[in-house]
Amino acid sequence: MHRYRLPHPALACITISLSSLTAAATEIQAADLHVPADYATIQLAVDAAAEFGDRVVVAAGTYPEDVAIVAKDLSIDGVDATSTFVDGVHWSSSSGDSYCGGGLSGLDVGSVTADGVLGDVTLTNCRLMGLVDVTTSDEVHLMVQNCTFEGGPVELMHDGGLALAPVEVLDSSVIGTDLIVVSGIQAVVDRCEVTNGSIVVTGESVKVRDNVVTNGRIFVDVNTQGAQVDRNTVTTEGTGIEVTFRSDADVRVRDNVVHAGLIGIDAYADGFDYAYLQLSGNAVFGCETGIAARAASPYVSDNLVARCGTGLAYRFWNPGSGFVGNTVADCAGAAIAPIEPFTAEGLRIARNNVARNGVGITLPTNDGTELECNNSWDNAAGNWIGIGDPTGLDGNISVDPEFCVYPVDGYGLRRGSPCTPGNHPDGSDCGLIGARGVSCPVAVSVLDALRLNVSPNPFRGAVSIDLGQVPEVGSAQVEVFDVRGRLVRSLDVVAVGDSGARASWDGKDGTGRRVSGGIYFAAVRSAGRTDIARLILIE
Repeated sequence: MHRYRLPHPALACITISLSSLTAAATEIQAADLHVPADYATIQLAVDAAAEFGDRVVVAAGTYPEDVAIVAKDLSIDGVDATSTFVDGVHWSSSSGDSYCGGGLSGLDVGSVTADGVLGDVTLTNCRLMGLVDVTTSDEVHLMVQNCTFEGGPVELMHDGGLALAPVEVLDSSVIGTDLIVVSGIQAVVDRCEVTNGSIVVTGESVKVRDNVVTNGRIFVDVNTQGAQVDRNTVTTEGTGIEVTFRSDADVRVRDNVVHAGLIGIDAYADGFDYAYLQLSGNAVFGCETGIAARAASPYVSDNLVARCGTGLAYRFWNPGSGFVGNTVADCAGAAIAPIEPFTAEGLRIARNNVARNGVGITLPTNDGTELECNNSWDNAAGNWIGIGDPTGLDGNISVDPEFCVYPVDGYGLRRGSPCTPGNHPDGSDCGLIGARGVSCPVAVSVLDALRLNVSPNPFRGAVSIDLGQVPEVGSAQVEVFDVRGRLVRSLDVVAVGDSGARASWDGKDGTGRRVSGGIYFAAVRSAGRTDIARLILIE
């Protein structure tokens, strides 16, 4: 996989005026050119089109042609991507062209290329089966929405320099290839599904949110502004999410769910002293290292890391770093540990729930590390390494946290757990210790659990939960919880057929507000047992 890195842009004053071009464009009456009714081929229609604003309307059919759009800004619209087939579409421009760009919609296209086009480019409702290589000048908007990419490499980028418009990929699917997005200002990849490929994004400002990646990774390279990598779900045998950044970037990696083989989330600064890194609300499972944070002052909070080698690994060089409210459980190695020996100042470790790991909490050579309200329990090689055992001081305890049996990946707490507010063994006012609150279903039966039929899943609008046969529909209860064990909503159960039952959830909480995308659990209670279904809501 290629790694794309933009040069650090020099600050400059740039003035771009398109007023004369805009005025000229508004005087032109755009025309629709129909294929094959008016022109036998798409290329003939493109050749006949005006320089700016015309639309080529293509009827259903197969068009074995590679369409060349030279120095024109126009759109080509098919019926839909299941009935209008074109071998390829290729934009090009020469020096002095006032416009070259446009859009494609409703087409199945073999390949799409564009080199240095000067007008905005949009791809909507298309299926693209081969090479997609679109490079635009820095001042134009490049947007892809509701498209499917399959087979060929996908590269969408500005051609370098100080960009003035974003590159966006929204609501699209990528199968069997990588999605590579490069922008000199803002790169956005939201609500996409990638299978057997990765999302690779480079920009001054990067947003990667609400994506589902299977057998691939998310790689983000951000320069000076910042990154939001939020609410993604990644399953891979390698590293799940990797973020590299520099200068004074503000980087936030939040509420992601990662099942990975190597590193779940790896975030690191290239040696700069003022970059801000926040890692919060993530859930990572089955990795050699759960979360690795290397930055000036990383703040790592409210994460769940389970069944990994090492849980949370860190390296920092400025005061103000913190590990607060994390749950690390069932890891073979250290729960929280430095990546390498170093001297730390101003580290805060508080309200972490660390249980059943190979090693508990390992501290670097430290000066004034703040330790309070942690639970470090049943870690095979020791609960605390590098410091005298603080158990019994400042709210630190060593007790069974009383995790739930289900949901399987929840690591929520039973009611009355010593890690829940008001139940601290020595009465300390610690609040919740760890990343998960009370969420254990009542009277869980493990027989046939996790076998509920839910569809579609992942979902955007609504999900249907099929309860199967139940003895009495009126006695069945369905509740939706978030990954922290908080009740989101109780659902109505309706009868289906003679003895079946079903519930549906529209992604709203009990007040009618739309909740954020991510992982949720539906708990179905009927006839003295509880079954659990995992739901994936995509915004």
